[in-house]
Amino acid sequence: MDRMACVDLPGFPLQLLTRRRPEWKARPVAVIDKDSPQGTILWVNQRARSCGIRRGMRYAAGLSLENTLHADTVPEQEIQAGIASMVRQLQNFSPDVEPHPGLPGTFCLDASGLEPLYGTLRRWAGGLQQRLRTLGFRSFVAVGFSRFGVSMAARSGPPGGTAVFDSPDTERSAAGKISIGHLPITPRCRDFLEKLGVRTIASFLRLPPGGIERRFGPEVHRLHRLADGSLWAPLHPLSPEAPRTRWADLERPETDSGRIAFFLEHLLSGLLEEISAKQEALRELQLHFRMEGEGTRQEQVRPASPTVDFRLLRQLIQLKLEAMTLSSGITRVRLVADTVPVEAEQLPLFSSRPCRNPKAADQALARVRARFGDDSVVQAKLLTGHLPEARFTWEPFDRIRLPRPTRIDGLRSLVRRIHARPRPLPPPWKNQRDGWLLLGRGSGPIAKMIGPYVISGGWWRQSIHREYHFALLQTGDLLWIYHDRLRNRWFLQGSVE
Repeated sequence: MDRMACVDLPGFPLQLLTRRRPEWKARPVAVIDKDSPQGTILWVNQRARSCGIRRGMRYAAGLSLENTLHADTVPEQEIQAGIASMVRQLQNFSPDVEPHPGLPGTFCLDASGLEPLYGTLRRWAGGLQQRLRTLGFRSFVAVGFSRFGVSMAARSGPPGGTAVFDSPDTERSAAGKISIGHLPITPRCRDFLEKLGVRTIASFLRLPPGGIERRFGPEVHRLHRLADGSLWAPLHPLSPEAPRTRWADLERPETDSGRIAFFLEHLLSGLLEEISAKQEALRELQLHFRMEGEGTRQEQVRPASPTVDFRLLRQLIQLKLEAMTLSSGITRVRLVADTVPVEAEQLPLFSSRPCRNPKAADQALARVRARFGDDSVVQAKLLTGHLPEARFTWEPFDRIRLPRPTRIDGLRSLVRRIHARPRPLPPPWKNQRDGWLLLGRGSGPIAKMIGPYVISGGWWRQSIHREYHFALLQTGDLLWIYHDRLRNRWFLQGSVE
């Protein structure tokens, strides 16, 4: 018997927005239809919903309920690009994937014949769920026997879970208990059904088909036929697209980066023409080199944003070649393009275009990555740690994000700058801190010491006992220092501005 699966990513446009702005994940967020105070709210997250913000409200009304509400638009081009990217991810688990035409973020998959590869469909669904979780998406995966049954199960399930039905009767019974609020019908139709006492799929199925068509129209009638099994809708999967690629064999092994760049530029020109004709942009370019007697070598070039700018990509390729060390000659070069549909320009929400050019900054960072590697451009990320130097780490990032400061009512926090490694300090004279020259004569002695603030523990690795102080120098500098009692030494942790 054929098996069907459905993957539902609830609030898909909202998830795309929080992926674009990860700093908003813990805040009330909404997707609006236009960047205006009168824009209509289309999607809201749970934190915004708990503040009373609902779909259909104006953005100004949402701000009146919660002044920290963050909102932005998600254009149709970005949604379609996200759907295309998700289809490519799902095709790694099933070759037949069909995105729902009216529900962005809902995908039907053919799960037939996958048991020999994964052992059980539960293991297949668990692996698919884990992959989506790794990509940063919340989803529910349902596996059953009918398109309608698995779609309802996926849309009504809690994010992060899976459901695998072992028989059509089990699937039908579970679908009958689902609220009609998960049916893809208009709110007016749903309200009318609830007035008739129809609140579950089972009660919806008990309605006469002819009366449904006369009263609610052909779309609801078709949904009723799908639910009772009288209408069979085949899967219309999207065919996997072959990657855009160009390759060339060199007449002799080549080690000169200038001549290799010439071959690559010729291939890049034809590749960009094909990409532009498909109304796409290049997100990442993979460089494959066949080395003489050493197999293959792969490098990648990633511009700051999807582009078809030949000059920019040529410059990134040249920087990448200059950073390479070739121990043997190259006999074949191949370019593989990872593309996305062309996206429209995005304008900042409720503000004029800033004087700074974020695109120029992103392009500059892309050149640095191409020359020195992906790990050369990083940003700080807060962690949960016991010691101050363990409460942050450095992680790569793709593009510059403009700051969005919030209003602070009250005392402003001071900025504390931390050294990656605490610096040892000269000991105080005869254990007296008066007149202690921490940084030498140029900074003057300590005028005031505030503390101590004790951090101790570390039994799980190495015992520690630190007594932190804020040292105010006569010059006005405020230093953050501590005394390591176990080592009986003073260290400079950082400074306060």
